[in-house]
Amino acid sequence: MKLDNGFMTGCDSETEWQLPWFVENFKKHNDTHLLVVDFGMSREMAKWAGKNVDSLADMSTAKAKGWFLKPVAMMNTPFTKTVWIDTDCEVLGNIQSLFDLIAGDKLNMVLDRPWSKKFNTTMYNSGIVGFQRKPGILAKWASGVDPSKHRGDQEALHMMLDDLQRMVFINELPHKYNVLRLDHLSGTAPANRLVNHWTGSKGNQHIRSLMNE
Repeated sequence: MKLDNGFMTGCDSETEWQLPWFVENFKKHNDTHLLVVDFGMSREMAKWAGKNVDSLADMSTAKAKGWFLKPVAMMNTPFTKTVWIDTDCEVLGNIQSLFDLIAGDKLNMVLDRPWSKKFNTTMYNSGIVGFQRKPGILAKWASGVDPSKHRGDQEALHMMLDDLQRMVFINELPHKYNVLRLDHLSGTAPANRLVNHWTGSKGNQHIRSLMNE
């Protein structure tokens, strides 16, 4: 493929139940190419994805599992500008404007306000990550993720960078593109939100309730 802009997401057999819901919401508002990465989906869901998204990539045999594969998958993007988006994100509107906000040689992310406050730091949420081509910081992230040391891919990136490096390598995106479940609980969710990110087990419960409506 030779495409300028594209969205990527991925899932395995544990999170694949979110994929049809995610794709339906995404396609209501966006027509940019959507690439799904198979992190170990069931045969049935991989077949479904092959028929309902623009393209499907296979990483089902990789040694790492789940979210630890995200940075590696991003390093294999076929797009000039890419936006990764987790499947537990509820797309509420047109988010194609993200591509206009991508700064080169950086990871483009929304500040994780709840976790930054909790840990008295500056942490960015990896549920949505925009980037141009394959910046060096993405390669560093992909090679540095270690399931034995890190809780998840977001924590791995945070531990790799000090405050100055975060200023250099991360471009902060507007809050409306990644509004966390805890933002709603703390009253910090913006009114103009374009993506609700329903994180964690409680977020999964909420997604199931949305699917059953």
